[in-house]
Amino acid sequence: MLFTQVFPAGSNRNKIFTIAWILVFGFAIFGVVAELLVGDICPKNNVGMPLCYISLLLALCVMTLFQLLIKLERNNANIS
Repeated sequence: MLFTQVFPAGSNRNKIFTIAWILVFGFAIFGVVAELLVGDICPKNNVGMPLCYISLLLALCVMTLFQLLIKLERNNANIS
């Protein structure tokens, strides 16, 4: 996902980012579901919270920020 940010804005960059994000999101959601169904699957932090929950939250935050970036790029393109 980080590698795609060096490319200029375009549909290929968005597609590559989305594919990479889906992989990360897939692992995170699998961990969360396994943690909820089986329990004690994911490693825990010092507070005792499973790290797969944090991974899922970070994946969702990254996609939200990427969507905001796309929106800003479109607005800047329309202004110019």
